[in-house]
Amino acid sequence: MNKLIIDAAKDKIFLMIINNDINYSITHENSKINYEKLSILINDFLNKKNLDLDKVSQIYVNRGPGSFAGIRNSLSVVKAFHLANKIDYYCFSFGDFDERDKEYLSKNRTSDGYYEIKDNKGLAINKSLAYAKYSDVIWCETNNPDLEFAKEFAQELKSKFPNKFLAYNCSPSLNWMDKFSKKDLNNFQESLFDFGYNLQFVSLAGFHSMISSFYELGASFKEINMEAIANLQLKETQMSEIGYTGLKHQQEVGSNYYELVGEALLGDESELLSKKDSTENTQF
Repeated sequence: MNKLIIDAAKDKIFLMIINNDINYSITHENSKINYEKLSILINDFLNKKNLDLDKVSQIYVNRGPGSFAGIRNSLSVVKAFHLANKIDYYCFSFGDFDERDKEYLSKNRTSDGYYEIKDNKGLAINKSLAYAKYSDVIWCETNNPDLEFAKEFAQELKSKFPNKFLAYNCSPSLNWMDKFSKKDLNNFQESLFDFGYNLQFVSLAGFHSMISSFYELGASFKEINMEAIANLQLKETQMSEIGYTGLKHQQEVGSNYYELVGEALLGDESELLSKKDSTENTQF
């Protein structure tokens, strides 16, 4: 009965095999390279002891607290071993919570064994203050657009780290139309800037813009065929007047640069160059 112990929650990745009274162990640096190839490290460790996963009866893995990436990767590897090799696994912990979080936790636990949070905003500020001296940027995000908390969060961080770079995600996961008037929306960025949020961004804005435009084009093409493409080109032409450059898609992928390289190598009369005769140059 071989039992495998995996702990990737600390500074070192710790692996151990327990076989009756005989223990074998090894450690590795808990680096990005190592935790991403954790399954390889485990197999190498077992092979050195003339073992393989088929001879492991149980796996015990540290579920934290500790390194988020290390815990996430070790749990993923263990679950894969469980599914592929039918090995039972169990989670353990050297501590149920960080002592700094204690005042923000209730006594209730989730079905997974984690403590429920009774003051999530207070915990967010406390965690951010703990990480601030190690971080280049502190990112604030809430489940609803909340200027009041954004201000409180910034004030707490700036009071102890006045030069800390703050970021705010104006996430499209939130229903902005439901939360604000048009006037409030127009002033939202200015308010955040006044609080000290140097970096403001909209995660997945490109995704939503691209998918909605694809859908709109597809629906239009279904109804009016190539007129839909002509309408799209008309829209692009109009936007070109305010700086849009996507109408000439070849230049967007660097064709102009390679034309210049080709001219330097082959001469500007080479037939291999598209030059002024390209469809983009002649038609747009």
